[in-house]
Formats: sequence, C-alpha cells, structure tokens
Amino acid sequence: MADTFNTYIEIIDFEAWRELCVKEGTLRRFAKGEEFVSVGMVGRYIGYIVSGALKYAAYSADGTEHVMGLVFGDGFVADWPFCLYGQKAKLAIVAVSDCEIYCILLKTRRIRVGACREGKSISQGCESSQGSVWVSDLGTTHRF
Repeated sequence: MADTFNTYIEIIDFEAWRELCVKEGTLRRFAKGEEFVSVGMVGRYIGYIVSGALKYAAYSADGTEHVMGLVFGDGFVADWPFCLYGQKAKLAIVAVSDCEIYCILLKTRRIRVGACREGKSISQGCESSQGSVWVSDLGTTHRF
C-alpha cells in the first residue's frame, strides 16, 4: 500500500524547488499560531521550510478545527493548486511551532514545475514567446 501513497513525490525535482526558494525567496519567520494562508484569502507564497512545522486545517460550520495534514522542516508549503489559479483558500495553513520559511511571492514570480518546453530548469524560469508561463502539474499542463 505504501508504494501507491503520494506517488507524485517521485516526479517532483525537490532540489530544484529548494534552490529556487533559497536563491530567490525571502526568509520569513512565522510565530507559532501565525497563518501562512488564511481561509478565504488567496495564497500569496510558495515556501521552503527551513525549520518548524505547519498544519493544514479546515473548519466545520461550528468552528471545530480538523487537521488535514502536516508539513515539517526541509519540506514545501503552499495552498496547491488554489494559489496557482488565484482562488481563495478553503483551508488555513498555520504554524504549529516557530518557523523559518524561504518564501517566493507568487504574484511576482513566474514558476515552472516539471520539464520545461524550452529545456530550462525551474531556477532558470520558463516563458513562452507570448509571455505566458507553462506549468505542468502532475501531468496536466496549464498556460498562464
């Protein structure tokens, strides 16, 4: 069973994403309880977690918190895929301890996941002649 869980991890070049975040991102500190993403807001960042941990939390109508996932140091955090589409978050991402995260502001950074049409790496960026960015998300290609 374990070999079929989170199989997308095998196709992501984590080192390239880490390098991009560290080279071009801003190191931000989040205090325990501070939100990286708030419910109803559009996620602004993709982050590489240097230290600390965050939880992905959804809330029922009565306000009860339901933890949907956790992410720890040496991992990545973002409100996928909603942040890429400019859609409002359906859950919150909250620091469960003090965190240091290299953040890339999505609004100002063209991002590229997977193999680039022009053969460039993620850190080089990927822009078409029309100025659009091609993002491959687990086999589905989107043009922005």
